[in-house]
Amino acid sequence: MLKAVLSIDVEHTFEAAPEGVHAFLDLLGELGIRATFFCTTSVLERNPDVIRALRESPHEIASHGAHHSEMDKGNKQCLTQLEPSGIPGIIEESKAAFDREGIEIKGFRAMSLQTNPLILSEVEKFFDYDSSLLSRVPPHIDPATPKLVRVPVTRLMARGMPYSSSALMGMGPAALAAAAHTTRGLETVVCYAHCFDLAGCPVEGLNVAGWKKQYYYRRCGPSQKAFFTEWVKQLRAQGRQFLTCAEIANAVPGQTPSDTQ
Repeated sequence: MLKAVLSIDVEHTFEAAPEGVHAFLDLLGELGIRATFFCTTSVLERNPDVIRALRESPHEIASHGAHHSEMDKGNKQCLTQLEPSGIPGIIEESKAAFDREGIEIKGFRAMSLQTNPLILSEVEKFFDYDSSLLSRVPPHIDPATPKLVRVPVTRLMARGMPYSSSALMGMGPAALAAAAHTTRGLETVVCYAHCFDLAGCPVEGLNVAGWKKQYYYRRCGPSQKAFFTEWVKQLRAQGRQFLTCAEIANAVPGQTPSDTQ
């Protein structure tokens, strides 16, 4: 069976979490698919209504860490850029914050998909799966972290780009078709989007690369509903069933593939 995952990162970049999440919930309901929402702990603290809506939905909630990049301030704050001594506490809090709210979560995704062996060894202590790797290998278990399932975000052949809204939205419908073609040989594809994709974001003064500001951030907003509808349509045309990251992880046998696809 061919499978697909739509995962959505939910953070406070551009303060778009509430509007964006509710827009995605509406769209996913119309499309009849379930998704995985990777939420930062700050969403728990600042937007309990968003978490309440997700808990009442059929979708999976997972952790996107205790911190996230403050893009408007030019401060990345990826885990890999922090002092190693602080990483264990951050990973533990990334799970504990949800536990305190009675929310059972299984998965973790690092900010900007940036990890290293220390981070993954800590993630293994608290989570069942990690979705921070960018790769074309199928979901698997790595011997270095035998209790942690890896559910990679799919890497497109072209330029090693992720199968993501930020990589495709600015390039238009033709890019979606080309991306779909490069994933035809993969049993499982994991896509990811951002909560502000359907909410819009202010771009003036934004400290990011010019191409990203021009071709991605400026296009975010309600009008991108058609983009996501077409994305799902093309994946369904391949005969794919939409599952959550947790469902994908639960089906992984104990094997380690090589990144040669």
